[in-house]
Amino acid sequence: MESIIRCVSKEELQGKSNYIIIDVRTNEERDNGYIQNSIHIPIDELVTKLPELPKSKLYITTCGKGGGRSIKAAEILQKYHLVSQWLCGGTMAWRENKR
Repeated sequence: MESIIRCVSKEELQGKSNYIIIDVRTNEERDNGYIQNSIHIPIDELVTKLPELPKSKLYITTCGKGGGRSIKAAEILQKYHLVSQWLCGGTMAWRENKR
């Protein structure tokens, strides 16, 4: 079954401020580079951290290349009534396109 949650690009986020990027990769993956000002919540810990997340924000989930885990994380957030999308191209694309 295909996800109905769409991805959002770095360009679409420019000029917006009411969002939080959640990096859902492992500690080891994050050690290899991450998006500045993102928060790190490995996907396996996401459900337990939900009470700490304000409901008033848009959550952008990211993993390495975008897709698998970031889509799953966005779906988890939406299941718990948080507004979420996943980052097109993931952390790698964001960092390659440093504007």
